[in-house]
Amino acid sequence: MICSKKNLFYGISLFLTMSFYTLKDAKLLSGHMRILLLIGLIFGIGKMVISAEKIPHIRNNKRTFFFLLTITVVLFLCFLRDKDTRLVIALFMMFIGMDVEPEKTIRIMFYAKLPMFLLAMLMGGYGHINGTALHGGMIILLYICMCGGSLKAADFFVISVPYVLLSLYTKSSSFVCGIGFAIICLFMIRKKSMRKRLTSKFMVYIYPIVLSLNYLFAITIRDGAVPFIGNRMPDFVNQTFFQLVRWIDVATSSRLTLAEASLQKFGISLWGGNVDYGQIWPGVYFNLDSGMMWMIQGEGLIVAAIYMAMSVMLMKYLIETKRYHYVIAALIIALWATQEDMLVSVGTNFLMVFMGQAVYYCIERNAKKHGYT
Repeated sequence: MICSKKNLFYGISLFLTMSFYTLKDAKLLSGHMRILLLIGLIFGIGKMVISAEKIPHIRNNKRTFFFLLTITVVLFLCFLRDKDTRLVIALFMMFIGMDVEPEKTIRIMFYAKLPMFLLAMLMGGYGHINGTALHGGMIILLYICMCGGSLKAADFFVISVPYVLLSLYTKSSSFVCGIGFAIICLFMIRKKSMRKRLTSKFMVYIYPIVLSLNYLFAITIRDGAVPFIGNRMPDFVNQTFFQLVRWIDVATSSRLTLAEASLQKFGISLWGGNVDYGQIWPGVYFNLDSGMMWMIQGEGLIVAAIYMAMSVMLMKYLIETKRYHYVIAALIIALWATQEDMLVSVGTNFLMVFMGQAVYYCIERNAKKHGYT
């Protein structure tokens, strides 16, 4: 069974939440799917009531309890400011799924997202072609996680067919490169050298690294030199670095130029809320495609720091529990988030659901290691 009786409310809540996020941008269904989210939240609250016996276990670990309490308070304050429900919904799903095995959660999300994606396509697709690429890509990543270490030749066929079809249909470079890279990683995952890379410190800190590079590259576009220290570097170094970043900008459809324009106009702050939609130039393409840049501009540096700390815990959790296929998915999502505003929504960044488990796992591990609670 996909979902046991004990977790029936959780399964329904997660199914409806994923369905909402998959259908909400569909051409013929946009704006009419909030009822799915509302019903999903009601079942989620029911799951929390059923699992109330788990709360004392978490509360007894003071570090876990206060860390999660801090996150809840900060995100609630952010919600009151900008009414962006995505992080709040992600936090809610994270809490109600803390006692559910990741493999069960992945299966529920896959079997929710696939039929709803097909329904959306049958009803005219999404408002933007990138929506098709993004949701299609997440379904493939969910399938990769669901199969895990048991991937067979038939599974590679199942992955490759939609990859080719969606590549031709969407012509999305993010989809082509992202999912293509994931497939390459799958072919190489049995090699010790590949496993070593997937479990490296670099992978543990992949989200903060990508966020930092996205920001620094945007500054490079502005300054035309190595950011912050360009005045101390030889012209040759500055020009070479700038040309490299410009090549990346061209390859990513000017995403870095758009990020730089957003930084110039709105800046960054501790509590976010910098983006004033009333100031967006009429008729000009909105420049916050990058989920990484949206994190520091829309949500602010404090939320970004909390999110990045949790992402590090998530990567440690996935690596130390040997969920290498999840690590591949996390890598692709981190890179893709520089191209699309997808980082803070469980409908796209589905691995956020496991951040609560990751926090508890890492704090418990450190407690045993250092002898504190």
